[in-house]
Amino acid sequence: MKILSVKVIISMLIIGVFYLPINAYNYLDDVDNITANGMSSAYTIYTGMPYADYVTNFSKLSNWTGVKGSFCIEYYKNNDGNESVVEKVSVIKENDIIFTFDIHFFTNDYNVVRNILKRTTTNLTNKLGYPQYKKLGLESYHWKTGPHSKVFVSVYQQIPSRTADSKYKYHVIIGSVYDPYVL
Repeated sequence: MKILSVKVIISMLIIGVFYLPINAYNYLDDVDNITANGMSSAYTIYTGMPYADYVTNFSKLSNWTGVKGSFCIEYYKNNDGNESVVEKVSVIKENDIIFTFDIHFFTNDYNVVRNILKRTTTNLTNKLGYPQYKKLGLESYHWKTGPHSKVFVSVYQQIPSRTADSKYKYHVIIGSVYDPYVL
């Protein structure tokens, strides 16, 4: 009798796995992937990359949608609309060369923001050493990675505006900057 009930339980667990969403979005997995190289690159993007390569790479991906942004084409990770987090990639270019790339997370859940911030700072501290705290937005940390480059994570409370992203209360940006004039 006990063997039968164990078999039934195991069978139910195995069947239940097939009903889980196959493409469930896990924002912390994305944070791990983004920060794996200490932000020297993320999603095939790196500072100094030709802008055309960025557009080509992302236009080939079926799970990202391009939208014309202020500085360039921004790409949003497709989801079924039920996720509590929306992810966006954007770049800033000069002379068709990327000198800044950012990964943005938008959410209305402050606990999600804390999870993203904690995971990002932990991962980047392990790769780049301890950050410098900056009072930008709600919280911001920066790592100097070269004489003219830095990596950062910043959390902002959104200000209502006409952009689609402003419907979310919080905004987390993880970015890499190369700027020979400012840094």
